[in-house]
Amino acid sequence: MDYYDLHVHSTFSDGDLTVREIVKKSKKKGYRVGIADHLSPYHSLRGDTAVLTYIDAVRECGAYVGCELDLGEEVPCSVAVLKQLDYIIGGLHSINDFYGQNIFFWDELKSIPHKREFVRAMVKTLVQQMEELPLDIIAHPTFIPPFLGLRYDEVWTPGRRRKLIKTAIKHDIAIEITNRWKDPQPQFLVEALSAGCTFSMASDGHRPEYVARLDYPIRVAKKLSIPEERFFIPGAKPKRLDREKGRVRTKD
Repeated sequence: MDYYDLHVHSTFSDGDLTVREIVKKSKKKGYRVGIADHLSPYHSLRGDTAVLTYIDAVRECGAYVGCELDLGEEVPCSVAVLKQLDYIIGGLHSINDFYGQNIFFWDELKSIPHKREFVRAMVKTLVQQMEELPLDIIAHPTFIPPFLGLRYDEVWTPGRRRKLIKTAIKHDIAIEITNRWKDPQPQFLVEALSAGCTFSMASDGHRPEYVARLDYPIRVAKKLSIPEERFFIPGAKPKRLDREKGRVRTKD
């Protein structure tokens, strides 16, 4: 089985390595690699000109070129430019306007009031954005912000797991198995596999020591006997943006 690390960040957004350094490191491990830098209002990679420069640079190095959209945020380039990407990842990183605050999942908060409401807003945003945006992959889909201090089964109840899996199947969105966050947990993956989901592997590497690390995805894939044909490969089938006339909020 060939392994594809399709979620790596370079110096074009918030990664430490250049595209060439990432490709070299991935080849050394024997992995195919896709660069999927953050395309959001919070990073320097935004606007058609910048994104086209990024696409050219990644293609020149022989890597697949994707992006990671911030779910719940405006897409900061045109649909015409998005169409030039090999695939589009969506990642939920914050909840906007929660009691008048924009709360990022990695904020160093000691506590947060109304945890249950926050979880409901988190799940609602995740599913809603999977419905609306032309995503091919959903990144770290069941990640739980550390400041919530909640167990996995407290957040991801059977009903919520079914809703996320159903949405992924409806739009043929691959469930990312992420090394960085060891997400999703095996229980979720067993249910997703049984329901007919497709998957992708990712290091979600930003720092050099995390790039091209697929220990968790490979271990879980082997343990659950996920067939090779159930993994997303860029270009193997039409992108969602080409399959559907989805609603996408851009600068257009």
